[in-house]
Amino acid sequence: MNDQVEQLIEKWRSSDREVVKASVIEELGKIGDHRALRPLIEALNDSDTLVRWNAIQGLTKFGKDSVPYLLKALDSTDRFVRRNVVQALSEIGGEQTVDIFIRMLLLDETDNNVLIEIIKALNKLRPVRAVEPLIAMLKTTDWELKWRAIHTLGSIGDPRAVEPLLELINDEDTDIRWAANVAIENIKHISNQPADNKDTAPAPI
Repeated sequence: MNDQVEQLIEKWRSSDREVVKASVIEELGKIGDHRALRPLIEALNDSDTLVRWNAIQGLTKFGKDSVPYLLKALDSTDRFVRRNVVQALSEIGGEQTVDIFIRMLLLDETDNNVLIEIIKALNKLRPVRAVEPLIAMLKTTDWELKWRAIHTLGSIGDPRAVEPLLELINDEDTDIRWAANVAIENIKHISNQPADNKDTAPAPI
């Protein structure tokens, strides 16, 4: 008789009901058996939001063990799959994840929706070495990419971002000007904190 993991994987393969698939993926994530990694990765491509979300949550429970599978999934030509992979990696965190995001930001990714997800992930992780790539993003003509880069630079709080942000104080877009001002104030606030309080969250944008 098949064990529980094999039964769940078989059900995942055979069912065409999203509610069943979401429940199965959630259970596979909870069990934590490495045989579930491939179905969880495949579920990132599902059309149902809950199935994808349960897959992301399940993959995070495998931590670094799921990263090689996620890296393979990043080769997908489907931008929505890549976006979901970025979400999963952002939940896992770690130095390798940050390196992946920076490489994608600078070299590998061309889809704006995926780039936005990467910047959102960097805002969550707040790595200092992402400051220069984010400063480069301030030159983009895409409004949301620029806005999120400003917000993330303010969250990281590195003083190197102040001068590039000051260049946006006279931007023609009022929201960009406002975001730049808030980010500069956040950086000043973080820079003035004692070293052991640097992780305090800045004012939201």
